[in-house]
Amino acid sequence: MSEGRKQMSYFFNEKVEKIYADKGLVRKIICALNCSFYEPYSVIVEKNKSVDAVHFIFGGYCYLTNLYTIEGHEFGFRIRLCERSWYGDYQVMFDCPSTFNMIAGRTNNSDIKLVKIMSIEKSFFIRYADEYPNFRRFIIRRACVRRANFNFRMRLASYEEYFKCKRYEYDSCTAPGSKENTNHHQFRSLLPTQRFRSTKVINKFISEV
Repeated sequence: MSEGRKQMSYFFNEKVEKIYADKGLVRKIICALNCSFYEPYSVIVEKNKSVDAVHFIFGGYCYLTNLYTIEGHEFGFRIRLCERSWYGDYQVMFDCPSTFNMIAGRTNNSDIKLVKIMSIEKSFFIRYADEYPNFRRFIIRRACVRRANFNFRMRLASYEEYFKCKRYEYDSCTAPGSKENTNHHQFRSLLPTQRFRSTKVINKFISEV
């Protein structure tokens, strides 16, 4: 029990907003966890497939990966999820398929090759969350923000990589105010606006939950 509390402290406790899960909820979720070990690069959650559990990383780290298509070219990127992080809360709460692949990485201990994942089944997670409506609202809000952040970071990285591939077009321009460079900076300046708009949509949705 003590190991579970420690490894899931970030999930149960939000120190900035001073939100803490009830001890009864903590106990129920920890007791319902199932343990699995994955070899490096094993697929834990597959993109576009339903998610049947919330996965907590107890040992090692994992990656979220995705592909983005820009002008007919695919760019693949990943986000590292460190120990004590988790994935699947958004998909479980909203009953939607995963938009990412969750892939096992490695451990920080050279003697241990397997990544340790503790998972709680979808039905148990939803049932326990419904028993604590205040914390359920917090779970939904945080899941929406985390998903928006993952999408933003990956899309931003994909466009940065796209511009690297197109660098020769910008390098060939002799004038600092050329059309290519102007479009490049104008497009980059739109990305934070897209993030702000997505945040507004999230907040509107949360107020209706």
